[in-house]
Amino acid sequence: MTTYNVISADSHVIEPPNLWVDYIEPEFKDRADGHLWKLLGDLAEDVSGLPRHISQHVGGMIISSRPLVEIVPLEPAAWEGRVLCQWDKDSCEDAGFIKIDFLALGMLSLVEES
Repeated sequence: MTTYNVISADSHVIEPPNLWVDYIEPEFKDRADGHLWKLLGDLAEDVSGLPRHISQHVGGMIISSRPLVEIVPLEPAAWEGRVLCQWDKDSCEDAGFIKIDFLALGMLSLVEES
């Protein structure tokens, strides 16, 4: 997360407040200025918005010209013989993988016709 400082009219750096302090329980507010609390707050801001868990698209598949294990982190799925790519769909697209959604209506129509 990028933090920006503001320069006052008299050329002093004004550091932004730690917004996470507003969410601390009242009995801990007096400790919020401590070094470890600031590190914890910075860490919380860094992980904010990251995916909480990996999820599986039931009808999704990606295809690559090279074995996926050489390119992207994979993990075994609960369904035997299947693996999950640990990248999201946008990252897979950026890497140039072919993404197929077998549940999309257009794809189902194509499969039905063939």
